[in-house]
Amino acid sequence: MKSVCLTSLSLALALCTWLPGVASAEMIFQADFNSANPLTGWTTFSSNSDGVVDVYDYDAGSTANIALHMDSKTAAGAQNYNHATIGIDVSGYSQMSLAFDSFTFYDFNDVLGTAPFSGTKNGDGIAISTDNNNWLPIWSPASGAASMGWTRGTTVLVSDALTSNGIADGSVSTLYIRFQQYDTYQDNGQLSSDGRAWDNIALSGTSSGAAVPEPTTGVLAGLGLLSLCGVRVSRRRR
Repeated sequence: MKSVCLTSLSLALALCTWLPGVASAEMIFQADFNSANPLTGWTTFSSNSDGVVDVYDYDAGSTANIALHMDSKTAAGAQNYNHATIGIDVSGYSQMSLAFDSFTFYDFNDVLGTAPFSGTKNGDGIAISTDNNNWLPIWSPASGAASMGWTRGTTVLVSDALTSNGIADGSVSTLYIRFQQYDTYQDNGQLSSDGRAWDNIALSGTSSGAAVPEPTTGVLAGLGLLSLCGVRVSRRRR
């Protein structure tokens, strides 16, 4: 009986360190642009007819290198702005964060800045909106010329950005995310000369409807045995 009591005590102590109701983050939306119709649900825009917003395989034969690509076909010196926007149902989600990979093809970094704006604003970066009109920048590259290559696994705390601008965390029903690029140089059909790309986009958050885990049958049984041990010890002392 002593060994049983010790086992039950260990089980009960383990339960004391278990914190029910702590929900973990779950995936809300993700895009790696490898599907048959990778831009389904996205809206795209270019400021002139030579703007390019497409999905491009810049390393033929490898699905790991298919990404959302933005550039211009115009001659050097002509200004062009591109964006791609996705609306995501985030009802009931809080503590949201956005992860993504970004690639620059020697694209000059036109900083989007941090000030909210309406409609469109020239610049490279990412902005979010709750109405698809008023935008809040949440990421932009550092100013100046950029080298060619990937920046992997960047994470932005979306909920922090919302609350910092007076929007209560967990109150948003639809979150719009815009990826954008702005430059004056053409790609000449060669991605190595200019442009910007985005890949492995993932929005995660904590759901208010997440189920609270219940104690397992084994834990309940352990607590029952522990209470019996307490009764047995009490009787012996009498």
